[in-house]
Amino acid sequence: MAVVQGLKGSTVQIYLSSNRVLESAWLMINGERLDLASTHRSASGYFTMIDESEFTVNLVDQRGITNRDPVPYSIEIIPDHDPSLFVIKPPPMIELGNVQTIPIHLEIEDDYGFTDLQVAYEVRRPTYLQADPYVAMFTINDLNPDTIVQMIHTLWDLVDMLLMPEDEVHFHFELTDNDDISGPKKTVSSTFIARVPSLSDLYETAENAESDFMEEMESGAEEFQELKELFEALGLEALKAKELDWDQQQSVKNAMEKAKEQFANLEKMAEAIESITEQADKHELFSPDLLDKFKELSELIRDVIPEDMLTNMDDLQEALENMDMKQLQDAVSDLADNMDQIEQELDRYLEIFKRLQAEQKMDELQTRMEQLFEQQQSLDQEINQANEQTDQSTLERLAQEEKRNLEEFENLKFLMEDASELVEPYSQKTSDDLSELAESLLTEQTESSLMETMENLSQQNLQQAQNSSEQSLDNLQMMMQQLMQMQQQFQQETVAEMVAKFQALMQDMLYLSSQEEQLRSDVKSASRNSPRLRELAARQQILQDQLQSMMNQMIELSKETFAITPEIGRGVGKANAGMQEAKNKLTDRNVSQAGKSQDAAMEGLNEAALGLFNSMQSMQQTGSASGYAQFLKMMQQMAGQQQGLNQQGLQLSMGQMAAAAQQQMMRQMLQKQQGIRKSLEQMMNEMRHSGQKGMGDLGGIGKEMDEVIKDLQRRRFTRKTQERQQRILSRMLDSQTSMTQRGFKDERKSTSAESMVSFEGPGGLPADMGQRQNLALQALNKAINAGYSREHQIMIKRYFNSLSQLQIEQENLESDPEVEIEQ
Repeated sequence: MAVVQGLKGSTVQIYLSSNRVLESAWLMINGERLDLASTHRSASGYFTMIDESEFTVNLVDQRGITNRDPVPYSIEIIPDHDPSLFVIKPPPMIELGNVQTIPIHLEIEDDYGFTDLQVAYEVRRPTYLQADPYVAMFTINDLNPDTIVQMIHTLWDLVDMLLMPEDEVHFHFELTDNDDISGPKKTVSSTFIARVPSLSDLYETAENAESDFMEEMESGAEEFQELKELFEALGLEALKAKELDWDQQQSVKNAMEKAKEQFANLEKMAEAIESITEQADKHELFSPDLLDKFKELSELIRDVIPEDMLTNMDDLQEALENMDMKQLQDAVSDLADNMDQIEQELDRYLEIFKRLQAEQKMDELQTRMEQLFEQQQSLDQEINQANEQTDQSTLERLAQEEKRNLEEFENLKFLMEDASELVEPYSQKTSDDLSELAESLLTEQTESSLMETMENLSQQNLQQAQNSSEQSLDNLQMMMQQLMQMQQQFQQETVAEMVAKFQALMQDMLYLSSQEEQLRSDVKSASRNSPRLRELAARQQILQDQLQSMMNQMIELSKETFAITPEIGRGVGKANAGMQEAKNKLTDRNVSQAGKSQDAAMEGLNEAALGLFNSMQSMQQTGSASGYAQFLKMMQQMAGQQQGLNQQGLQLSMGQMAAAAQQQMMRQMLQKQQGIRKSLEQMMNEMRHSGQKGMGDLGGIGKEMDEVIKDLQRRRFTRKTQERQQRILSRMLDSQTSMTQRGFKDERKSTSAESMVSFEGPGGLPADMGQRQNLALQALNKAINAGYSREHQIMIKRYFNSLSQLQIEQENLESDPEVEIEQ
């Protein structure tokens, strides 16, 4: 049987010819006759395919003779399948942060095309608000109706929904094909949920993650201690034996495998702290300064493996294969040293992490108290707007909201006690103040007034509720101010204590440098055969012992702060190596080479002193907005230029320009994008030069610009190019927000590294009239008053003069507001 196939609704055209002159012709379709138009020896007609069936072609000539046994034809309907929809992004559950956007990535397919693609969503408020859900739908305009296979990339901005903590957006995608015969068929995705978490949930999640991280770090330090002991034991066995037996070889292999496992665990630790940092950045849980410290900790953990570790592992593997006992002993000894170094570094990072947790807890306490105050302020306005005509359901909702505020306040009381314990090792006064505030009359009164407000609202005592709500708001404001003062006090104390330690260390470094210079002078005046060389070598040993003592102080100090930079460490290492070499040369009576080594030692000491000075400056400036106003202005200028460039890209993407005009516009766009890229690079260099942090996202903007420039150089402007331009502008605007927030928060921080500033009267100025204190001058005064000889005082003054000159040049660079931007 012949088969005719087609989509439902398709038109089947019939054309036939006969060997006889036709009188008539018709089709018989499921028992129904459909006449064809016949002319002489041909006939034609058509029908529409609606259902699956059969038909025959029937002919009659002028003599009335018909075609015998007409051939049946089968009609088969080709099915039009439902459209296919595969959601690549987002995941089923989304946690929204400060940037309330959802990236959408869909893969869609249909036999013949589409009608539309929509997102249906429902905004659900917390149940205690007793609010009806808001339901709506919008169309994704990126759909091409005639393309049967498509990838949809778009960004859904939820900012206009004004979402609040604990709000949820439930949504799904609806894809419709273009079947106009049977009616469009629709495919509906599963439901996705985007949630705005509460602050308490976010901090609890971060705290749990940090607790797991701390356990991993403690366990890692113990594991590396065991590995160190294991490699030391293997070294002793290798020393005793001429060659290793099978069991001993297996022990070495097992130790190597265990070491590799611990290296993998270090990578997991770094990823864990990165995850904590990303979540904190996403939801602005940490201050910018604290966030930078967490990022730095993550980088340090990634770099904790010594550079020669993998080489030592390869050497051990090679020695084991060749049974080279000398090489094996050396490799095992080196690996034992490596394990010891890693263990010490992990112990150091663990101590720093504990300090970061104390800072974080103070941040959390302040942030959550501010949010509670804002929530109570908003609630107080609603309570004051209520009157006798306000329905009971509204008052019940307000009572439920007040109950939540009361629960959050009780949580904050416990949080104050936790913060007090964490802060105690670093500031006893702040710890005591937190405990006192948690148990104070003010705290009791605040809790009582919140409870009274809730009860009065439940009992519809509106006037009493308004009075107690106002009292609650006043009390919360006083507590918020006290916590802000405690946070500032905590930072002042910790920074002042750290700067004092750095000042003492720098003074010791300078004194040691002066002693080394005096020794260098004595060596220079001595001859090769001088009997004084033994005495000079002994003096060099004493100075090296003093340097070793300072190195131990630095190691202990490095457990408290990241400010002991690699530059400081390299300077001290250079000084120690120079002193050791000078001592050896003096022993060998090589006076000339001893002098050169002493010059290297002094150079290392001076470099270390300069590094300490720069770290003190950085600590002094921590919390100030210095530099950010200039960088913010530069970013605003570049964002404005990028926005204009994006408008040109939009015109280009519409495809309504002549080819020559398109080429001309792309050349202009290339020149402008290159100019903005150059300005961005200049800004990043200035930020780096001035010691500013937080340039990670600026680097990402630069990479996006590089890709856009490559496309324009190739005379290409695709959808991806346009999306990159939009991302560049969006990240520029986000960077402005980040800088503004950093500058605002920094203004509240202390910039003094000294004792508390006294004021004369409520509106009085501090004794220094607000002038920034010069650390170099302070350190110089202390050094001059320390009882050095006149020659050493002259040398110290010269040294500090050079430091001050460096500081002036740095400030001149920072104060230059001009930005070169190519158009």
